[in-house]
Amino acid sequence: MRLLLSLAVFAVQALSPALAQEPAAATAERAPMRVLFLGNSYTEQNKLPWVVQALAASARIPVEIEVEARTPGGCTFERHWIGGRSVDLIRQGGWDVVVLQEQSQLPLSDPLLMVRNGKKLIAEVREAGARPLLFMTWARSGELDTTEALESAYRGLGAQADAEVAPVGLAWREALERKPHWELHKADGSHPTPRGTYLAACVLLGWIADLDPRSLGDIGRRELVPEEMDFLHEVASRFVPASAVLPMVRGLHASQVGDDRLALKWIKFEDRVDRLRVERRNTDEEDGAFTVVAELKCSATSWSDRDLPPATSFAYRIHPVFIEKQLALKSSGVGRSLKLELRPGSRVELAVAEGTVEWTFAGERVRLVAGQLRLVAPGASDATFEAEAAAVDGAATAIARLLPAARRIDAIPPLVVTTEAD
Repeated sequence: MRLLLSLAVFAVQALSPALAQEPAAATAERAPMRVLFLGNSYTEQNKLPWVVQALAASARIPVEIEVEARTPGGCTFERHWIGGRSVDLIRQGGWDVVVLQEQSQLPLSDPLLMVRNGKKLIAEVREAGARPLLFMTWARSGELDTTEALESAYRGLGAQADAEVAPVGLAWREALERKPHWELHKADGSHPTPRGTYLAACVLLGWIADLDPRSLGDIGRRELVPEEMDFLHEVASRFVPASAVLPMVRGLHASQVGDDRLALKWIKFEDRVDRLRVERRNTDEEDGAFTVVAELKCSATSWSDRDLPPATSFAYRIHPVFIEKQLALKSSGVGRSLKLELRPGSRVELAVAEGTVEWTFAGERVRLVAGQLRLVAPGASDATFEAEAAAVDGAATAIARLLPAARRIDAIPPLVVTTEAD
């Protein structure tokens, strides 16, 4: 209950300033998302929909969500369909997402019945102009081996109805396998403790609002210590869609701290990238901005920052450069073209390592000298970025890099470390 009270009084964290190069469309205010939850006591326990709402507001880039729920005890998809009240709620319209949770044991005892009625509900959700999301529940205490059957039933329905599945049960299984002593189930071995509801909410948010759980705030501190929340965020982040995962290394921590240097370590970046970029901000400087302090090989798992002032706090974040292409331009007026395959929301950074280069792209022409940068935000529907680089006044080297969206970099929770005093 203390967790619920802390959720109820939570105030939205301040949003850190967006980078200047972020497109205006990305920073425009969004209307609140409206999410309807249809389930039973698994969704009702610990007020899961309102935990989702509060966690969304706590994110480093907050998302406003309005929720409504219908969760009669033991309710199945069949009862939601036949009873009529749930269908009436769907047909009211105005929902962005409708979350559908089947009774906990029906996917095991009668998956065909689940599919038959689930498809009817999903069809109603689509008719109302909303996105259906299936909430895969967890195995009961001591029955983790039934998780695969639960997953099979939910994914089977998702495949037949072309609906997404939020695999909450898979996150529960991983958490319990890694920390068997943790209590995610209540004493009845079925319903969730506040900790279990917190984990479920973290996974659901990834599918509802494309939020990486690692970007969420610290609501619930009275029930969970920071290390526990960090663990739940990390577990949940493995069960959200790729579009929600922030472009950040995992396990970033300070391995050594001195009065004039810091050593950072992390787990090898899992995605295929060309290099990693280290950014630093002096937290003691008011309105201090992150600046690039190092670029590393993609295989790097450590880095040392030296010649730092003592007793000073620094914030670090490490993100990928997905693609880097260099063009050697041997003489003036000779141009070379390049094409980059874009990722959703990515930006292109044009640079010059040597000489002067004239870049031509999308009807624009830009002249850059060594050390200058130009950030380009391609259109939302663009699949590729094409440009031509030509040397000016002799040989030159042009560079094009594919970077994550500034908004997604800004959502990365930084590591804050303080150097020791003299």
